[in-house]
Amino acid sequence: MIRTILGVIIGFVVLLLIQFVILTAAYLLLGADWTFQPGTFALSPAWLVIQAVFTLAAGVIAGKVCRVVAGRGWSTIPFIVLVLVLGLLASIPFLLLGDSIPARVGDIGIIQAMGSGRPPKWFRVLMPFVIVLGIMMGGRSKKD
Repeated sequence: MIRTILGVIIGFVVLLLIQFVILTAAYLLLGADWTFQPGTFALSPAWLVIQAVFTLAAGVIAGKVCRVVAGRGWSTIPFIVLVLVLGLLASIPFLLLGDSIPARVGDIGIIQAMGSGRPPKWFRVLMPFVIVLGIMMGGRSKKD
């Protein structure tokens, strides 16, 4: 039981760290003009694809870490529940926001970019399920 809890916690931390590092690096490489649609903080289609692909990859790695630490295949189930609950709860404030997207003028820093980017509402709801798919893929054993 302790190993399962530890596996979920470590898997979750790994998930967050990978997402933060990879998406920060992607933003630094691409810049605001590729990340956002012209003149707004609406995320570009290119950024949505990048985010989905790297989020899936982070889920795969986190699922593998969870399974290795826990030593059991079913240990990914509480991890999946945690990601779904937290991910869907975190999307609620964004779903309640109006449809207006703030204008983007001039150069912006990475902190402002992280706080101001607006994905489509459907994307915000979809992402926890992308992570879950990754966890399921990573948490599988070759014996399963």
